[in-house]
Amino acid sequence: ETRVPPERELADKLGINRTSFREKMAVLEALGFITRTQGSGTFLSIPRSNLHKYYYEVALRLGSITIEQLQEAREMLEMEMICAAVVNANEEDLKALEYFLNRMLGTADAEYGADLDVAFHMALGAATHNPVVMILLEDLSFVLRRVYKERRLLVSRVLRGLAETDATHLDILKAVREHEPVAARAAMANHFSVWRNFAEKAGK
Repeated sequence: ETRVPPERELADKLGINRTSFREKMAVLEALGFITRTQGSGTFLSIPRSNLHKYYYEVALRLGSITIEQLQEAREMLEMEMICAAVVNANEEDLKALEYFLNRMLGTADAEYGADLDVAFHMALGAATHNPVVMILLEDLSFVLRRVYKERRLLVSRVLRGLAETDATHLDILKAVREHEPVAARAAMANHFSVWRNFAEKAGK
């Protein structure tokens, strides 16, 4: 185990006040990156599994990245991802997309709806049959659920906001099924456009 220098010493070296330092250390402890033992000190303690998934959660909690930045990155990734899905999707991929979409459109449960939303987009990533894309999505999945839940809560404040946003997935599925790359990009762009429109209305 690697022992962390005393609080005062480390805070001074990093040039931050002790209150802010304690808050950040509390986050790292909650996530399992450090352990504190009364009378012995603080030690580095790397989580044993899913380490790669923790990065984004840590960055969010420490304020290094924002939900908005995650959403923007996700949009950039999916605008390209849809093109590969259109080319490579097989029958099993289409069945998975249809399965999650039908249940998303049929539920009024916000929590379950968010999980289905994530599952649909993860299935879209799987339809690319590119392992690098899946690694990126798996890495993001730890915080994507939070992004989706916050998004769904936001658009649900506007009349038919959630229903109309969810319905845009129908055009995405149709374009993938028909292997139409131009229509697929347009459908994905519309999906994000509708979401942003309702989000702006909800924020007013």
